[in-house]
Amino acid sequence: MTEILAADTVSRIDAFYDATLRPKLAAIDDRRRAVRWLIIKSMIVVLSPVAILVAGDLLDGFLPPEWIGTVIALAWVWLVGGLVFALVKYLLPGIAAFSSYRARFKQEIVAEIFKVVCPSAVYDHLQGITEAVFDAPGLFNTRGAFKSDDRVRGHMGRTPFEASEAGRAYRTGSGKNEHTYTVFRGLFFHLDFNQHLDGVMLIDPKKAQSHQLGDRSELSLVRFDDPAFEKEFTVHASSDAVARGLMTPQMMAALLTLRERAGKPVFVAFKDRRAYVGVDYGRTLFEPGIARTTSKEAVREIADQFAFVETIVRELNLNARLRGVEADDSLLHGADIAVHPLAQLAARKAGAVTVSDLWTTAAASIDDSAAEAGGSAPKPEGTRIQVDPGPGTVSISYGLRIGFWVMLAISLSGLLLASSALRAPNAPPWASPASAWVRTLPPVPPVDAFAAAAPMPWLIVGTVIFVLLALSWTGYVRRVVVDPDGIRISRAFRPFPRVYRRPLFGRAIRIKGSVYITQSEGLHVMNPTASPVLTEAEAAWVVSEMKRALGQ
Repeated sequence: MTEILAADTVSRIDAFYDATLRPKLAAIDDRRRAVRWLIIKSMIVVLSPVAILVAGDLLDGFLPPEWIGTVIALAWVWLVGGLVFALVKYLLPGIAAFSSYRARFKQEIVAEIFKVVCPSAVYDHLQGITEAVFDAPGLFNTRGAFKSDDRVRGHMGRTPFEASEAGRAYRTGSGKNEHTYTVFRGLFFHLDFNQHLDGVMLIDPKKAQSHQLGDRSELSLVRFDDPAFEKEFTVHASSDAVARGLMTPQMMAALLTLRERAGKPVFVAFKDRRAYVGVDYGRTLFEPGIARTTSKEAVREIADQFAFVETIVRELNLNARLRGVEADDSLLHGADIAVHPLAQLAARKAGAVTVSDLWTTAAASIDDSAAEAGGSAPKPEGTRIQVDPGPGTVSISYGLRIGFWVMLAISLSGLLLASSALRAPNAPPWASPASAWVRTLPPVPPVDAFAAAAPMPWLIVGTVIFVLLALSWTGYVRRVVVDPDGIRISRAFRPFPRVYRRPLFGRAIRIKGSVYITQSEGLHVMNPTASPVLTEAEAAWVVSEMKRALGQ
């Protein structure tokens, strides 16, 4: 970006950096170093065996040939074990440390820079421009996930505006054919326009990619007798009259100035009483560095990006109001976006996020019942689940539903197919002990004849079907009893329930149509199931009854 800040503002930013920001950066630098050190340790653990595997051919000159295979095998074991170790030992502490560092950087550094550049507006690093506003003019492709944060709202002179970092990307294909397309990543500005436009006009950079643009099929391509403008921009409008009424020589010159000042592709749209400007940086903005502390040059760049709104208002002459056209402040009161729970946690904890906080937040985010009003749900009509509540207790009987019997039947069919494959005369030699035992069982002529045609493939297929389905039906929950001392879960044909002692296990959660129990503190990767797959209404009812009995 061409430097936008005036010389006196640059001087103020530099003085502010030396007097205020540098000490604040030093105060939070321990968190940056903690994140960097966790990354380094993870790389040492993981990349060391990778180096051995990559340099496998070079080992021939240093090790006896009979050792090479052993070293390579140990390197693979080290790699797998190192990945698991790094995930367990360093991932969560790394996320906690980075979340803390990022939150303090936003609250104590970026917010302070913003106050110097735009003292009359309000900055909120958690909030962003909504997807509806971003998509309103039709500038960009609507495909892919949308993200936005670092919102600024206020007035620049007489012009209400909001601005935010925004991004959208999508993927196509899979594996080697997978490709990521970035629709937009940069700063997006939403401003009150000083006149009403009867239609829409979209102005795209000449070099914009087709995957970035929204649908232009119902708009007209409009050309202008200005070679400099035509070289930089393409204009589509709802009508030729709309475009030519707005695109005066002064407006075209202003758009060229915006492009020059931004130093990046600039997308512009006018619709109704709104102007929209997107500066595509192709990267995230306002984020802290990990390798080194934030420099004075980086602070100047952040200030430049914030100050671009003043350039937009000045160049588009938005403060010049036509008679009878008053500023519309409604955009300053638009909807907020949903904030990620981890970002909320980091802001609330003022940059002191712990691993325990992460577990608690993750548990709340996956529990679909956490936000249900009053923590209770009515009994669904037509359900066959039997719930018998008592003081501090509840008994829930699901029975063995048809899904259980279907899984059992398919699983036993797989076992029968594998047995017939073992009984075949040309069964695999390595399976001879099992074949000898199976041949003592009564034959099943139709299946035996079928499996004998290709015993090895049918042995593998039958075994896989049996094992996978057996994992489902043997763990099928038929009854749950919550008592003061424990949670008893009866599964499939097991004669005795599995007891999960309280208070160690003291919470029930719902994820879609399934209910789980989990430990009273934290979140665990494997939580015991406390229901078969239910409808969401049934699951909501069951989990509310379990929570009541657990005092949750």
